[in-house]
Amino acid sequence: AFLDGRDCGKVTRESWRKCLRAFFAFCVERKVVEVNPVPERKRGKGAKVARKSIPDFMRAQMVERFMEKAEELHPESAPALAVMFFAGLRPFEVGGQYGLESPEVTEARVAVVETKKRLNEAERHGGKIEREARKALEAARGNLVTMLAEAKKDRRNTPATMGGLDWSNVNLSKRFIRVLPETSKTGAARLVDISDNLLLWLAKYHKASGPVAPPPPTFKRHRQDIMEAVGLKKWLPDVARHTYATMAFAMWENQDKLQAQMGHAGKAYILTNHYKGLATKAEAETFWNIEPAGAKGAAQGRTIQ
Repeated sequence: AFLDGRDCGKVTRESWRKCLRAFFAFCVERKVVEVNPVPERKRGKGAKVARKSIPDFMRAQMVERFMEKAEELHPESAPALAVMFFAGLRPFEVGGQYGLESPEVTEARVAVVETKKRLNEAERHGGKIEREARKALEAARGNLVTMLAEAKKDRRNTPATMGGLDWSNVNLSKRFIRVLPETSKTGAARLVDISDNLLLWLAKYHKASGPVAPPPPTFKRHRQDIMEAVGLKKWLPDVARHTYATMAFAMWENQDKLQAQMGHAGKAYILTNHYKGLATKAEAETFWNIEPAGAKGAAQGRTIQ
């Protein structure tokens, strides 16, 4: 009944099931309950083991075209994109996001979902029960619309973002990017190396302080413009981070270093399982030599601090 009450997809439902089974296994071990109410899921005879899916990543040639168009169309977003591709930072760690949804809005969303379920049940009975359910759904929807309008107004008055990378945490002379605990997904600080080509990108656009990326809506619009210019139809979640991991592993094959650089919370061998063998050494060399227009000359003629 608990699982049926979750408004989620199959993958999330299965995660809930595994979590509950582990919890009740603990309870059985401590003799709190006699049996585990969550049955173990067994594969049928002859069932095939599901193949691991290959993480989405961009080829070196596409990244090169993408960054070239970024400089041409929206150079103010170029350093943030370079950090995502060549340092593997998460989108939130680079560009941040507006404040998370308030508990009141979340409750209003849940109320709409619950009243929809009640209406579906009431439609089988009809009459007064159905009419009351429809009224309740209209009221819940109206409340949600009101809550969303108030939240939108609050964002206009306070446009500050949560997370995001500041130029003050980009150290070009010692060649590292500092990811702060408050901007990290895992809540742990880390230092990320600046590669030779990323150094050129950051040196070209470097500022003493301030956000590396434009505000989230602006950055998203810039990214969309660049995608259309290079013929990229869809921006897959974390595709820049996956590209970084793929090319880093192809170049250096060091899973422990890659884990530390990415701030990956799982085991190091997981990165090997996901990213090994997706790109060749030659393609990785092309990727790690993607540079901004005229960057070498610009970097040589200035003092990096």
